[in-house]
Amino acid sequence: MPQRDEPRPPHDPQQIIDEQRREIDRLRDDLRRSEAERQRLRRENEKLKDELEAARRAVYRQAAPFARGTRVAVVNGRTRRVLGCAPTDRIGADRQAMLTVPPVPPVTGWRTSTRLARDHYIRLDSNDYSVHPGVIGRRIEVIADLDRVRVHCDGTVVADHERVWAWHQTITDPEHREAANLLRRNRIGALRPVQADDTTRVEQRALSDYDTALGIDLGDGGFAS
Repeated sequence: MPQRDEPRPPHDPQQIIDEQRREIDRLRDDLRRSEAERQRLRRENEKLKDELEAARRAVYRQAAPFARGTRVAVVNGRTRRVLGCAPTDRIGADRQAMLTVPPVPPVTGWRTSTRLARDHYIRLDSNDYSVHPGVIGRRIEVIADLDRVRVHCDGTVVADHERVWAWHQTITDPEHREAANLLRRNRIGALRPVQADDTTRVEQRALSDYDTALGIDLGDGGFAS
């Protein structure tokens, strides 16, 4: 008769190691499944939140004009003690009292006149804008609106920048920087002392000519008489 393999005793170390390995593998599989399930639930939750937000916005867009119009109509239809009537009763009289729009638009923006300083920058709302340094010391006119900052000098535009609404910014035109560097180099060259040329000859007057001009006679011994 064939012999059967005898089972290992419970205290066999190899059997214990195999069981622990199987248990570790099972725990790893459970952990992977739980992590995948958690990610799936997170994605579904985010999707539901997006759909709910989109539905809420759609409902608000549809109901907001009606609700706003209804609320305004109700409020303006109430009688005011100060007016003695409802605001809607004054709309016709107000329209009749209104003037027509002028054919020429009014002057808007910000305008000032100053003298350009040596640093060739002007300040507007805490921001510094560069101006062409060729007009340093001359009277300039600064005109600013919501979009542009322009500087004029004798009818010529010497600076044109996009208006910056941030704080404490310095806006420099590359052309203005190059012109300032050129003027600075020319000024340094003009102030630098000129080196004497070795070939330049200067006539040296004899000391006896000064004696003759002053009427001093030294005589033959070289002493004044």
